[in-house]
Amino acid sequence: MMESSRLASYVASVVLHDLASPVQGLMSGAEMAFDDALGGGMKKDGEKLLQEQIRVIRGKIDFMRLALGSQAIDEGQANLAAARQSTDRMFEDMRKPAPTWRLETQNLSNLHLRLLLNMVYLLKEPAAKGALTVSVREEGDQLVMQASGQPGAFKTDVLAALEGRKPDRGW
Repeated sequence: MMESSRLASYVASVVLHDLASPVQGLMSGAEMAFDDALGGGMKKDGEKLLQEQIRVIRGKIDFMRLALGSQAIDEGQANLAAARQSTDRMFEDMRKPAPTWRLETQNLSNLHLRLLLNMVYLLKEPAAKGALTVSVREEGDQLVMQASGQPGAFKTDVLAALEGRKPDRGW
C-alpha cells in the first residue's frame, strides 16, 4: 500500500505532466499564429492548435477543480451529474472513450467523490487502451467505489506507484 504523502506527490507529478503537454502546444501555436514570417497557412495551423490546446486545458482544469479543489474537501453531498459531465468532457478532449458509469447509489459526499475522481484520474492513461468503468454501490453500511480498466493496460510507472514502489520517473 502506498503512503499518503507518496500518493499525493505522485498525483501532483501526473497533474504537472498532464498540463505541460498542452501548455507546450499553446506556446507552439502562439509562435505559429503570431510569427509573420511563417505565412498565412502556418498562422491558420497555429490558431487551430491554440484552440485545441485551450479546450484540452480547460477540460483538465475543470476536472481537477472537482477532484482536487476546495469543494472536494467539503463534507457536503456530491454533485454526481457535474462530476460525470466534467469527467466525460476531459476524456473527450483527450480523444479517449468516456468511462462507463455504474452508479447504483447517489449517496456520495464530496470526500467520496474526491477519492473516486482521483482513482479515475490515475486510470485515464490506461483507459486509452480499453474501456474504463466507474462504479459505486452500497453494500450494507459500506460504500464500494471502483474504477477499473482493461487488464494489462497500465503503464509500468502507474503500476509501480499504485504498488507503493518508486516509479521510474520518480514521485
